[in-house]
Amino acid sequence: MQAYHSHGAIILRPSSHMYDVDLDADDLDTFKTLGAVGTRLTGYPVLSTFESFTSDKKNPRHGGFTEWCYQHLGLVAFTNELWNVEREVGMASGRFFEDAADGVDLQLALLAWAEVHAPGAFAPWAPCDHPQLGEVLVGGWDPFRIHRNPPPSFIPAVAEPNARFTIRHALASPRLVVERAELTQVEGGVYRLRAAIANEGYLPTHLTRRALAIGVAEKIS
Repeated sequence: MQAYHSHGAIILRPSSHMYDVDLDADDLDTFKTLGAVGTRLTGYPVLSTFESFTSDKKNPRHGGFTEWCYQHLGLVAFTNELWNVEREVGMASGRFFEDAADGVDLQLALLAWAEVHAPGAFAPWAPCDHPQLGEVLVGGWDPFRIHRNPPPSFIPAVAEPNARFTIRHALASPRLVVERAELTQVEGGVYRLRAAIANEGYLPTHLTRRALAIGVAEKIS
């Protein structure tokens, strides 16, 4: 399963509430191996949602779709956090959300970049007569013009590598083939069919060991 979200220019993986040492080792290896493909195609680093994307470990993130897909369905799941305008202006800090850099130098760089690539993303401050507060200033950034989303001209460059990762993830799915089959007559209209089935895909038919543990998949024998 592949979810798309913005922003950050990172790829998030389970878990959202536990350390890697507490995950099934085989599943962790799967996440790291497929995640490395995503990094190669997109340039986005792969992060544990809990270890690298949660600043307060006493208050882990709950209710995430990717986490639900892994914990309750046993799926290999990633979240592609698309776009990072700070990286575009050469001032990505490697930190996120409340820890992200937000200084004057960054704001000036963003203003200069927006004037070229996204005119109108910043509205000059202007006085406004508010019915309860009196005169206030309105203006500033439209967060959906460059911060949360790329400008339209940048969308293809963001979408293509992330779509390629999604396709490669899908191509890692189990692929069952019939290697040989033998049909013999038992008697009359009764026949016995023997077949040898092989998985030529990368992932096992149960996808993850989590799927086995919670009983949503069984090993094929």
